[in-house]
Amino acid sequence: MRGSRRRMEFKNENIHRTNPEILIQHYKCSYLGYKNIKNKKRQEQKDVAALLCKKAEVPTNRPGSLNDIPAFEEACKMRIGVVAASLGNKFIRVPDDQHNNWPLMCLYLVDHKGQSHIHAITNITGFFSVRYFCDKCLKQYDHNTEHCCENTCLTCKNQHCMEKADGMSCRVEPAT
Repeated sequence: MRGSRRRMEFKNENIHRTNPEILIQHYKCSYLGYKNIKNKKRQEQKDVAALLCKKAEVPTNRPGSLNDIPAFEEACKMRIGVVAASLGNKFIRVPDDQHNNWPLMCLYLVDHKGQSHIHAITNITGFFSVRYFCDKCLKQYDHNTEHCCENTCLTCKNQHCMEKADGMSCRVEPAT
């Protein structure tokens, strides 16, 4: 098995069919499996969607809505934020702070000819055309000095410092 942050290739995977259970359990699949899921002529996309709905206990006999997102958050252990095209690319659904340690997934809501459709935002900094994005407070910015929230280290302005019980602890040694 070899992989990267969000994609993993399984050496023994059947190259002609993606296993939806493995995909949902690990949130990863091989490149060929990903291509198969994207191919609308194949069954994999429907299989994965049906399995996700079953896991989230969301009925499949009606279109999904924003009200279904909390069920998917719990089932997938992810925070889900929704950006709306009709509101100038602003967040219309912000995940609650209850599970701030879960990874963030951002979706893009588009209205086309009276029908709503949701797309996945795969690169949030590219989507907003910025260098940085705070996945805790959902703010985008271009310079480390422009952003400060409770998750930002006051010493180095980085968001990846160690968090301790008494606050953030900077990885950068202070100059003597």
